[in-house]
Order: sequence, then structure tokens, then C-alpha cells
Amino acid sequence: MRAARLNRILLMAVVTVAVIGLDQVTKLAAFELDGSRSLLRGLIVLNRNENTGAAFGILRNVPGSAIILTVTTLATIVLLAVLFRKLIRTHLVTGCIALSLIYGGALGNLVDRVALGKVRDFIELHLGFVRWPAFNVADVMIVAGIVLLLAGLLGIPRRHHAPATAGSASAPAEAAPNVGRET
Repeated sequence: MRAARLNRILLMAVVTVAVIGLDQVTKLAAFELDGSRSLLRGLIVLNRNENTGAAFGILRNVPGSAIILTVTTLATIVLLAVLFRKLIRTHLVTGCIALSLIYGGALGNLVDRVALGKVRDFIELHLGFVRWPAFNVADVMIVAGIVLLLAGLLGIPRRHHAPATAGSASAPAEAAPNVGRET
């Protein structure tokens, strides 16, 4: 039991650090580009943007918004740390990974906000006449973590099989009730 808990802690630490590292490395690389780069026939455009506000530039020009956003991010990180502590006691590996993605993304953007006073965004999606606001790898990881967490909560990864016939030794289980749980 103790070894499994330590393994979950190690997994969460590795995922969190990997997300922060990937976020910072991609931001450095993107901000070294001269001009913008178009990928996938213009669907994705790499273009340097600096966001002093929150998601989608909310609070961008509000006085004191940097302090508000930093404090909000720190409060979120504390809340996630409490959730981490609770998840470590369970066998929900999927939840641990999901929270690690969210935690790493939040910390990746916090590094920018504290060091630079703004968050570096560089990925833009151009879907016909729709242009999605710029984002970064940290944002992608936060969204991926939320989707993974919701999928786990809703039981989406569970597999359902046809009911087994009585006495059949090779019949599959009716459902996988412990999907996302460590064995």
C-alpha cells in the first residue's frame, strides 16, 4: 500500500515537471521565431502573443489584474495540492494524472506571470473565418487534464462487454468497474 502511494506521488511529480518543462521549452522556441509560422495549411499558426490578462485576454487592461491573477493562480495551486493529497490515498491513477496535467499547466503559466508579468501564448487556430484566441502548451495541458478528469468522473473509459453465459470460464467481465484504478 505504501509503495503504491509513493508510486502515485512519483508519477504526479514526473507529469507535473514534464508539463512545466515542455511548456517553457515550447515558449522559448516559439518566441525565438522571426514572424509567424503556418502549419497544416494555415489551420495552426505559430505567432508570438503576450497576454497580461486571463484566458482569452479577460482582465487584460484592468489595473491590478496581474496581482489578482497571480493570487487566483496561487489559490488554485493550493486547492490542487489539497486534491493531490486526497487522490494519493486512493487508487485513481487517472485522476492523479489529470490533476498533474492541470497543476503543471497552472504552474507553467504562473512562471511566466511571475517572471514576466504576462503569459506567453503562441498557438492560434484558424478554422475558416473563425480565429481561436492564442494559447500555449500549458493551456492545452490544463484542458486535457480537465477532459481526462471529467471522463474519469463520468466513467467514459469503462468498457462494456456482452453478458457472460453462466459457467463460462473465458467469458469477459460485464464491465471494468476499476478503470483508472491501480491494481
